[in-house]
Amino acid sequence: MTKIEGKVIDSSYEIYLSLYQQLTDEDDKETFREFKPNFFDLIVIDECHRGSAKENSRWRKILEYFSDATQIGMTATP
Repeated sequence: MTKIEGKVIDSSYEIYLSLYQQLTDEDDKETFREFKPNFFDLIVIDECHRGSAKENSRWRKILEYFSDATQIGMTATP
């Protein structure tokens, strides 16, 4: 298991933890594209109400790129 920090991608792990800011940034540097689109089997999104559902969000771009993975969005906010 690894935590992605400093936008450094190492594809030798089985479990990844990351904030979306480590995978993309305001300058549209799309670090997540260093993984192949079918790299992940499962993606769990915490606090999904905060932006992953918006069509123009940076998170949406990541989720669409990894669309082959099962994606589970979680939130504690009703």
